[in-house]
Amino acid sequence: MANVTSALLDTKALSIDIKKGFLYASGARGPLYCDNRIVLSYPTERTLIVKEFLRIIRKNRIRCDSIAGVATGAIPWAAIIADKLKKPMVYIRPEKKQHGKQNQIEGRLRKGSRVLIIEDAINSGKSSLAACKAIFECKCKVIGLIAVFNYCFADNEFKKIKVPLYWLSDFKTLCKEAVRQKYIKKEERKVLVDWYSNPKSWNS
Repeated sequence: MANVTSALLDTKALSIDIKKGFLYASGARGPLYCDNRIVLSYPTERTLIVKEFLRIIRKNRIRCDSIAGVATGAIPWAAIIADKLKKPMVYIRPEKKQHGKQNQIEGRLRKGSRVLIIEDAINSGKSSLAACKAIFECKCKVIGLIAVFNYCFADNEFKKIKVPLYWLSDFKTLCKEAVRQKYIKKEERKVLVDWYSNPKSWNS
């Protein structure tokens, strides 16, 4: 995980603000924000992350019929991985469109397909869990979900729905690497750890 974490730090895909923090899609706030779309602009780091995705797929012997990307951040990663594996690809919206065919899943997904979901980052897990639900409603099976970065707040929720969860980098690895590379000071690490142990403290 350290090499992926280094890539995220080098490209500034991981931002830290221990004073103002960041507003998350869930409505919560925190001092850490992960935007892996930035990495797409860096060919070397982008290639590294794709290789790590493929390594996890091989290591865990994940055999799928289709690749699904969670909109919007994971769509490029899903497209690259689907191309590498020569698999069909779809992408999953947060909810059904209000116009046209009112699709939530864009692309062709056959009933009974084994689907591997690709995610950008998992924070509260809301969008990722909604993506799993959308696949289930299509009478398909989610054989796994792989994220570039996992805050590890929602791991138990995936266990409840029996979806294997994998990731390339996580919060603990970030803290270790950020200090080692002098990306943050030890006192900043303390703020991150304190927030992580009590995330709701930033909402008060």
